[in-house]
Amino acid sequence: NQLLIKGKGVFCNPSTASAPAKLRLLYECAPLAYLFERSGGRTSDGEKSLLDVPVSALDVRSQVCYGSKEEVERFEKLVGPAGS
Repeated sequence: NQLLIKGKGVFCNPSTASAPAKLRLLYECAPLAYLFERSGGRTSDGEKSLLDVPVSALDVRSQVCYGSKEEVERFEKLVGPAGS
């Protein structure tokens, strides 16, 4: 809510080897990514926009970051791609 109304902040759900991604790309990540990117924000899976991630199966899971452009760029630099 704060992210869309004020245009500031970030929501991240990173994944690690011991804590794999929980959110499903097709049902939980992509719909919100569409809203965020249409409203001027940015989304990422650690290396590219969530809308650019190919859906190869219904249950594909991804780490996510939604928010302002600056905060998502920071996430990409600090966290990077899943599994790295």
